Amino acid sequence: MTKFMLMEQSICKAFQEYEYLVKAFVKAHSTPYWNGEDIFMSLVANHVYGYSAKGEYKNCAYPEIPMEDIGRTDGIHGKVLKKKVKGAKDVRKLHEMYRGRLWRIARDKLKNLG
Repeated sequence: MTKFMLMEQSICKAFQEYEYLVKAFVKAHSTPYWNGEDIFMSLVANHVYGYSAKGEYKNCAYPEIPMEDIGRTDGIHGKVLKKKVKGAKDVRKLHEMYRGRLWRIARDKLKNLG
């Protein structure tokens, strides 16, 4: 889970404004509730700054770092489990699938807003 996130206050307000786009999906599939807030916040920020309309994704803190939608369909990777446990591979795969679906759903719905 995200330990620390820093952004402009307007982006926090935008998160709440656009939350309705993915709320049903998050409620039905997220464990714990609102897992993937970092993904959604990033997409909302890109939408607010106008990058998603251009098909670009930018790092607003360091704009010189090139960013792009890599078009992954297998999920967004991150450490889920710190130790090996029975079924860990299945849990990790489900987690990656959820985060990947959240990315695509949120990205597409934000793009459709114009």
